[in-house]
Amino acid sequence: TAHLCRVVCKYTEIEGEYAFMAGLLHDVGIAGTLLALSDRKGPRRQPPSLIAIWPAVDRVHQRAGELMADHWGLPAELKLAVSAHHQVMVGGHPHPLAATVCLANELAHELDCGVIPKESDRLQTMSELEKDCVRSHTAVDRSGPKTLEHAITALRLGEPQLQLVREEARERIEQLD
Repeated sequence: TAHLCRVVCKYTEIEGEYAFMAGLLHDVGIAGTLLALSDRKGPRRQPPSLIAIWPAVDRVHQRAGELMADHWGLPAELKLAVSAHHQVMVGGHPHPLAATVCLANELAHELDCGVIPKESDRLQTMSELEKDCVRSHTAVDRSGPKTLEHAITALRLGEPQLQLVREEARERIEQLD
């Protein structure tokens, strides 16, 4: 997502390195939530099953990321991008950096680089329960079509620019492989 933020920025007025940082941090709330859940005291020391809690982690990761960004004293723009990358709208207006991360995150998923593994990716080593989880949570860490539309509009990307972004994103992912 961070690398694809740079690609998106080539076609917008958003500063690429700042967007790269936002892309690196956008899902930090997932890690923070998992760390908080694994740091349990008391009689139950084992962390809960990731499969069981994954949908809930996805639901809270933006808010958890916002709290972490606030705790770390990150700039307000980065905090907003972390906390709004799946809704883009902040106070009734699209947030450009959140829109950049939103679009880059969606491109990453389209190019099979999202949080959820591809159908063919390591499924043979998963249990049937894990396979079911992967199949049933394909919308995890995704933005809806309306949000994506808001992001594209906020970034003032027309269809020709969007096609260039998609092509360059594909090339960038191939370079990273």
